[in-house]
Amino acid sequence: MENKIYLFRNRCEYFKVLTKDDVINIIGEFGSLKDTLLNSYRKNKNYIVISIDNIIFDKCVNEEEKQLKKLFDKKGIDNVDIMYKETLKYVNSKNKKCVIEGKNLIYIDNLNIIKGRVIVERTNTLRCYFNIVMSDYKNPKLNVKESIKQFFISMISRLNIIFNKIDIENFIKKLDNYKE
Repeated sequence: MENKIYLFRNRCEYFKVLTKDDVINIIGEFGSLKDTLLNSYRKNKNYIVISIDNIIFDKCVNEEEKQLKKLFDKKGIDNVDIMYKETLKYVNSKNKKCVIEGKNLIYIDNLNIIKGRVIVERTNTLRCYFNIVMSDYKNPKLNVKESIKQFFISMISRLNIIFNKIDIENFIKKLDNYKE
């Protein structure tokens, strides 16, 4: 099964070109190392990097995400399809290439709105779980006692990562069946 994400074994990235637009969409589970892919684009002045997840969870890291967050809040936008379209409009107004990332992109209902290339990270679910728990644990805002407490809370609360891999598998299935 080509779309399968394993518990212990990593799979190579899934690629699909949907249109000729200069848009790269990076999708993967939380903790799947999407940021590693993004780092090279963040340093390139020809690209605008937008994390839909950062906007949704109010963790904007750049000016573009902050502006989009304000726009979405002002318009009351909470639908991923509309967020994606508005993000494309915003980026097109800047005349730059674009990288859009986020797990929440799997919730786009209408695949026709996705432009450019899609890359799906298929990091094994145990690795994703470990990465996200460790990032929670290493929160610099917490002291040692709070960090240890957060580590155990995170271990339990983040178990859904192991069981929700089916969402990404189903998205890959949709992409495989997509015809322009």
